[in-house]
Amino acid sequence: MEKQQQRFRIGRSRECDVVLADDSISRVHAELTIVGGDKLFITDCHSRNGTMLLKEGREVAIHQDFLFPEDVVRFGDVELSVKEILKAVKERHELLDIKSPVPPPPSPQDKKPWVRGARLIRCSCGHVKEKGKYCAECGK
Repeated sequence: MEKQQQRFRIGRSRECDVVLADDSISRVHAELTIVGGDKLFITDCHSRNGTMLLKEGREVAIHQDFLFPEDVVRFGDVELSVKEILKAVKERHELLDIKSPVPPPPSPQDKKPWVRGARLIRCSCGHVKEKGKYCAECGK
């Protein structure tokens, strides 16, 4: 069984696996590595105009980083989603079976905090009060 290619070059050169015909793209701009069949790792190959990750309205320079399905990457002036990059790789390597990357775990900001506050109980008079406090209605 032939071993599948795990590294893919992205750039302006016809020798690259993903060819981007744009003057802002270096001959070999970046390299995409498939790790474990479902994780994508990108490395900027010292490109002239850089590789940027566009996420949540921010632009972050990439030297080496993992990519997730919803990520958008800018190579020079060319923006591509991770899905578009994978599609281009699959078109060039028709027999290659690349699994979709695993989505990232939820960030701490996405998790809802526990509701904190006083514990409420029902007073003997029927009104609700904070535990350990006097009832505003009956004074108990």
